[in-house]
Amino acid sequence: MKPVIQIKRKSKDVFELPDGSIAYTMEKALQEYKKIELIKYSVSDLILFLLYSQEKPLRGKTVFFKEIFYFEKEIFKKENLENCKFVPHYYGPYSFYVANKLEYLIDSKFIKKTKQRDTGKEELVLTSTGKKTIQRKYNTLPPGVRDNIEKLRKGLDQYGIKILNIIYKDEKYKKYIVKSKISYRYKLITWGKKTI
Repeated sequence: MKPVIQIKRKSKDVFELPDGSIAYTMEKALQEYKKIELIKYSVSDLILFLLYSQEKPLRGKTVFFKEIFYFEKEIFKKENLENCKFVPHYYGPYSFYVANKLEYLIDSKFIKKTKQRDTGKEELVLTSTGKKTIQRKYNTLPPGVRDNIEKLRKGLDQYGIKILNIIYKDEKYKKYIVKSKISYRYKLITWGKKTI
């Protein structure tokens, strides 16, 4: 004789299984599915957008991570973007998830990684496959977002490693620099209110 599995009814459409997980009737499952907000842009899209926005290569992994961080927080904050999962790390905000996505895109030949002869820094550039893959999606971005991406990438590239000044000195990003080994180099700017 087989043992009887005990399933508890939590409500009309919800059941609790012996392992503690929840099961739904088909109608309830469809209702719950409709509540899910679908992701419009993935982290891979964000990486490819960043590299596609300028013809020149992006130099240095630190700069890459800070630019992706800034893109997520400033340009795509109102877009339906997959969470980049940034955490406080040795040089400010870092994402192991973004790092994995970047390595996948390199291994898949969407991005080419090389080393600069003079500095030894890594350079990231889109391959022709990467350009073809992201071009259509990039062109469907709202014009304001596309313009902001291009302007911000151009400006941040000019900053280079000094991009850390922007992130380390902004009050809203202070939770991302608590584990930084170099935060002593940057003084956080706080804006007070003057009373008359």
